[in-house]
Amino acid sequence: MLRLSPFIALLFILFIAACQPNPTNDSTWLVGKIDNPTQEYVIIKHNRNQLDTVKIDDTNFFRYKFKKPVTEGMYSFEHGESYPFYIAQGDSLLLLANTLDFETSLYFTNDHAAENNLLLKLNHRLRNDGFFWSELHEYSPEEFTEELAKREKENRKLLSDFKLNNPNVTSRFLRIAEGVIEQDIFLNKERYLQVNQSDEFNAKDIPEDFYRHREKISFQKDTMEVYYPYYRLLHTYIDNKVLESFNRKSFFNRSDFELNKHKLNLIDSLVDNQDIKNCLLYTSTRSFLLYSKNKSEEDEFLSLHNELSSCPLSKNTLTDLRAFTAQIKPGNKAPNIPLLTYYNTEVNLLDIINQPTVLFFWSKKDIQHQKVIHTRTKELHAKYPEYSFIGINTDGHFKRWRSEIESIGYDKDNEYQLFDPKTAKKQLVITSHNKVLILDSNGVIRNGHINIYHRSIENELLQYLN
Repeated sequence: MLRLSPFIALLFILFIAACQPNPTNDSTWLVGKIDNPTQEYVIIKHNRNQLDTVKIDDTNFFRYKFKKPVTEGMYSFEHGESYPFYIAQGDSLLLLANTLDFETSLYFTNDHAAENNLLLKLNHRLRNDGFFWSELHEYSPEEFTEELAKREKENRKLLSDFKLNNPNVTSRFLRIAEGVIEQDIFLNKERYLQVNQSDEFNAKDIPEDFYRHREKISFQKDTMEVYYPYYRLLHTYIDNKVLESFNRKSFFNRSDFELNKHKLNLIDSLVDNQDIKNCLLYTSTRSFLLYSKNKSEEDEFLSLHNELSSCPLSKNTLTDLRAFTAQIKPGNKAPNIPLLTYYNTEVNLLDIINQPTVLFFWSKKDIQHQKVIHTRTKELHAKYPEYSFIGINTDGHFKRWRSEIESIGYDKDNEYQLFDPKTAKKQLVITSHNKVLILDSNGVIRNGHINIYHRSIENELLQYLN
């Protein structure tokens, strides 16, 4: 992780302070410098609600003065991805980051910097140091509990050292840090149950005490919701509960109508907090619409969501999504969207399809993903040379994209950029850069929504060839 020397940090603070327009003692500021920005702004959020959009100036700085008194706790800023930060009324919190390696370069200084840099360490472990899906079935319940205990001990050592060095830390922050550590354990336990209660991996007998963590899983609105694994935990837990109620020894099927309908009703019965309920209902319905292949089931499912949800925005967004997902169902021709070539000429998608094809997507905003997905497509192409693998960049800056193609050395003839990203992302329903479309040689959709890392993709590629 990037570290600033005390001298450089002081210069950074003095520089920012000099740029602030007459700050007062009771005003609250978030100020940052983002090297190699990928867009012209950052978005500030609290409890998933957008507070403001803040422009990044020509020197790569942004300055945001909170318009209302700040409730001490967790907020987030977005620049390509979402990153949480802790702040209190009257703080001037400063951050420095570089998009070439955002997560490991992010660093805080000034008010409550110690708290935020601790959360960075914990959050990095949540995001990057989890157990691989393929190794979860290798542990017995007792062995996995021991592994989680080691992991928890390391995290609690970080928190213990922090408390020794920061004796005036607030009880609210300590509750947040404790919650992050617990959340990591709970999520990994539910992921373990997801794998090891499936016949695909020879379902194990799980002792009763392994489930004890479920007594502490909370559906109440809390500071934890700024961390993306919080909702992943809730969804994984609910998926497992649905399968248990159906007595199924399988993975949760995103396109199974009865399972997903039961999930919506279970969310409605379990969750009292309306904000969290609306969010869980929305993401579950969105997932079903993306994976379903049955129009009448989709209509009924959307109707059930609208009955249970109290969020008009979710209802409108899903209605629009439903219209676009209908267009990329198997058997339909792929939307003939315009693309830009490396040579700055315009072509239509269907004009470049002349053999079975996999369309994959990437953005310069996520450097790590960009590298990994190109490696993945090379691996698949080596196994399945009958397919053409076409990379499509979803950014809107042609010169930066072309420069990236040149510097990395990607195949210029199999890389394209969306001509109109905003419209094309909707038409192709690009909800994740891990999603790919599989087309036949005529541009007819075989699968309009599958994760390139999903264990079933190779079977599907083989099946479509046969």
